[in-house]
Amino acid sequence: MTSGNRSDVKEDAYRYVGVTDIQKECRILYLACAVLHAVIALCFMKLEINIMLYESVAAAVFYLIGAFGICYSRHTRRWIIMFVIEILLDAVLGQLVLGWGYGYILYGMMLVPIVYYFFYLDNQTQKTYVPHCIAVIDLLVVTSTAFIGGECNLVPYIEEKYVLGIFMANALFSIAALIFYCSRFISEIHSKTKHLAYRADYDMLTGVLNRDGFINRAGKMLKNNPDTEYIMVCSDVKDFKMINDIYGDEVGDRVLIKEAELITRFAGPGSVAGRIGGDRFALCMPKEHFDESQFIDNIVEMKKEFSTGYYQMFIYIGVYDIKDRNEPVGNMCDKANMAIKCMKGNYQMAVAYYDEAILEKELEQKKLIAEFDRALENNEFCVYLQPQTDADGLCHGAEALVRWAHPKSGLMSPGSFVDCYERCGLIHRLDEYVWEEAVKTLRRWTELGRSDLHISINISAKDFFYLDVYEVIMGLVEKYKVDIKNLRLELTETAVVNENDNMEVIRKLHDAGFIIEIDDFGSGYSSLNMLKDICSDVLKIDREFLRETENAVRSRDILEEIIRLSNRMNMTVITEGVETREQVDMLTDMGCRVFQGYYFSKPIPIHEFEDKYNVVQVN
Repeated sequence: MTSGNRSDVKEDAYRYVGVTDIQKECRILYLACAVLHAVIALCFMKLEINIMLYESVAAAVFYLIGAFGICYSRHTRRWIIMFVIEILLDAVLGQLVLGWGYGYILYGMMLVPIVYYFFYLDNQTQKTYVPHCIAVIDLLVVTSTAFIGGECNLVPYIEEKYVLGIFMANALFSIAALIFYCSRFISEIHSKTKHLAYRADYDMLTGVLNRDGFINRAGKMLKNNPDTEYIMVCSDVKDFKMINDIYGDEVGDRVLIKEAELITRFAGPGSVAGRIGGDRFALCMPKEHFDESQFIDNIVEMKKEFSTGYYQMFIYIGVYDIKDRNEPVGNMCDKANMAIKCMKGNYQMAVAYYDEAILEKELEQKKLIAEFDRALENNEFCVYLQPQTDADGLCHGAEALVRWAHPKSGLMSPGSFVDCYERCGLIHRLDEYVWEEAVKTLRRWTELGRSDLHISINISAKDFFYLDVYEVIMGLVEKYKVDIKNLRLELTETAVVNENDNMEVIRKLHDAGFIIEIDDFGSGYSSLNMLKDICSDVLKIDREFLRETENAVRSRDILEEIIRLSNRMNMTVITEGVETREQVDMLTDMGCRVFQGYYFSKPIPIHEFEDKYNVVQVN
């Protein structure tokens, strides 16, 4: 069973005729004509026909010059036309001196390959039967002319047997030329067919099977080996697009070729490997030959080769244990890729195995996507507010959070659908909906005289990609006539790190008067550097700093220094995840003045928030 690489099928062997091939064959033809005319010159010297002797010598010199000149000229067709003109001049002179019977026999035998070449080269990549038809017709004309002109010769001492000999030589030469070029034509058709077959089944960049070729070969292998247990192994490079963006397509191609080598390294006898799309490869192999540690070792090898200070390469491997051989091979690949999806973002895992729980999760994700438009249209998504208060519980504002009042599943938390919508590109539509609901609420509060309360809305990294964030938010503020200071903008580190365009949008919003909050500070790797670059007014400290760990003392020291640094920078600090009075007292002693967490209130519907904090009462 083939492994699916190109060692058994060479791409270079199946190609069209190129200019170099044409020039090479024309050179051979010119040299053959030079030799032929040299022989003819000797014959005319023997017969003492000086005019034809001189003409033949001149023709031989012309063909010798052409044999070398055509190799250094870009105008191949000009040399071919000159070739034909020379042959015609030879034929005319021969007819005038020798008689048109002998003359046509002598030079007509050269017209078969010449006429063929003229048409063959004029249709380099589009082979037709026209040259062959012309060659056959020319052969018939030459033969019939020789018989008809046999009595009209001007050289009476040449016997009839010599005429017959010349005719036979002409016929044999013409037939040989016809056979040669017919075989060449058939060979080209055969090569072209194999070339098209190669392109249909193989990936031109990596040399492994493409998706169609892989599915076909793997399906046959599974069918022909019913007693062997197989697994499907798929690979996927993390953030492959980033490689092309940072280093260019050439490096991206090198990565793909290396990944193909990685996956085919394990494709021994009884295995099939292929590229199934983009940076994804698949390997169908006997289960007993699979060694997870070997795959991991090769991933580490590739990571060392291509990782830099700007990009850390990571390759995920998904494995599907084939149980049903009648299942489409494409479905098997999809299941292996589902296993990969489940561990993306997890840098502690390189290999994942498919199980039915993954399928159920995938189906649930597809269901969420299918229900999105209906939920948005029916206002099933609802905004909840989590208060932001001081140590005494006095509310200064709230963060807007989303919930889904599903008609069948009940109230769903954002953890069950937000990640799905981020991956599939729907999050910007959901965010727009939440933003507008928050601004509507601010408008109502303003009318009730509570312009002292603010609402913070979340802006994700995908929002910058799909939306003109500045225009959308400014449009909402102008539409509902709310105070810019009351609509705060929460940004995560991923929305701004290494994104200069996003930073410029944030700067414009800050200059317009919006208060910018950095959410989940301390959860990333570039937080301190971000404080230097981004225009921010509020720092929201990640709840992880309050989680009980074995390094609790160190965690409190870091937290205290962050609060102290923020105060020195005149930034308001809000600590998230506050759940106990002890935490409130500890944070107050550190200098934190605003808190958000279940100790004060969980996220609640807007109407409950308004009742709980007396929003209807004017200050």
